[in-house]
Amino acid sequence: MLALTAAGCGSSGSQGADLAGSDALADDVADASTPDVADAAVHDTTNDSAIDADDDLIPSDVTSDDGDAWVPFYPDTLVMDDVIRLNQIQIKGTHNSYHIESPESLPQWRYTMAPLDVQLESQAVRQIELDIHLTYDNDLEVFHVPFADPLSTCVKFKDCLRIVRNWSDRNPSHLPIFILIEPKDDMDGEDLKLVGRLDLVEQEILTVFRRERIITPDEVRNGHSSLREALVQDGWPTLGQSRGRVMFLMLDNAEHLDAYVLQRPNLEGALIFGRNGRGEPWSSILELMHPDRESRFQEIQSAVDENYLVRSNADDSDTPAAEAEVKGAKAIESGAHLINTDHPVMGSVSNQDPDYKFDLPDGVTAICNAKNAPEGCTPEILERLKPDYGASN
Repeated sequence: MLALTAAGCGSSGSQGADLAGSDALADDVADASTPDVADAAVHDTTNDSAIDADDDLIPSDVTSDDGDAWVPFYPDTLVMDDVIRLNQIQIKGTHNSYHIESPESLPQWRYTMAPLDVQLESQAVRQIELDIHLTYDNDLEVFHVPFADPLSTCVKFKDCLRIVRNWSDRNPSHLPIFILIEPKDDMDGEDLKLVGRLDLVEQEILTVFRRERIITPDEVRNGHSSLREALVQDGWPTLGQSRGRVMFLMLDNAEHLDAYVLQRPNLEGALIFGRNGRGEPWSSILELMHPDRESRFQEIQSAVDENYLVRSNADDSDTPAAEAEVKGAKAIESGAHLINTDHPVMGSVSNQDPDYKFDLPDGVTAICNAKNAPEGCTPEILERLKPDYGASN
């Protein structure tokens, strides 16, 4: 068993010190109020490539670090895979999916997430969010805020991705995993800004995932002049075209995205979709939070009708449980596709109601979209993991 590492202050070439050997950190988190949260502190990485974070970047055409080739697996229960499309289901996601509460955390940062593969395996999560920072060693690290909120279940970006890829290799019939990337460099030094340097992010992605494992803007555009035209005329790929794969979304609609789109006006050759920009040729995914507000609820429904994918939220770290129950129900009713939570399990937020968590109905991994699912769609046919590796959902 290995203790979690942390990205904090003081290391050379990094925003922070490695606390992997800190007995205090393991003890602090192990004392958390529920087993779900305590599990995030000590994580068996036997099947994770993050076990050696200093390995050279692996070539993009290799199989999993477990030595298993990636082989598609399609149970005969997935009977509508050529009918149901990506925008006709709803899934659960986590906010700052790497995050561990630290002693310096502000009240709104007092939450701890399980390791990424635990979220995928046992918490019905199919969307994760990673905040990235550039180091002086030209590496990318994953953590929230330097010094004030630095703890992470996986420090290096490539190791976070490897954990996801290894789980994916073991469960090749899974629904696509949405990986949201936020270049969070507003508190980093000027020479560590990622504006105009997102090629570094793409290069690290391709050391872990082969390009064919990634749903890209080019694939969705499929010969059309723009993503918007493609989605209006053809729609999103089907589940059958998307299983066992990942899809990247940039959580920035300001200078990082502007520079990225300036280099790729229609996201030609890009690995990462852009957020928001409704009506722009490259726009395909919108973030519309607070579905419990009537005007926002209507805005989400309109966007779903226009074939956008919509990310919304069921709660946040400081929403009282009673309000969160209402917001989560409205998020599902609205048709939002990626529904984020800070409460994937009970007790994940230390200063909120320990009995609250957000799940889709019956705890399933995905549900048929409340707004646009085709007739005959049921949760049972949306995902079934390989029987000898994962539980059926």
